[in-house]
Amino acid sequence: MLRLSDHEVKMMEQRIRLEQQRTYQANKMVDNLHHKYFFQHIFQPKR
Repeated sequence: MLRLSDHEVKMMEQRIRLEQQRTYQANKMVDNLHHKYFFQHIFQPKR
């Protein structure tokens, strides 16, 4: 069994948290883009 020091464990948790935040923000950006294009396609023909 590999023993990790407290510092290494903290660093790993921090990295995992950062990765989760980054993917969450990326997903939110993609969602916003999808909504933007979706609404454009709905509302443009009625002009």
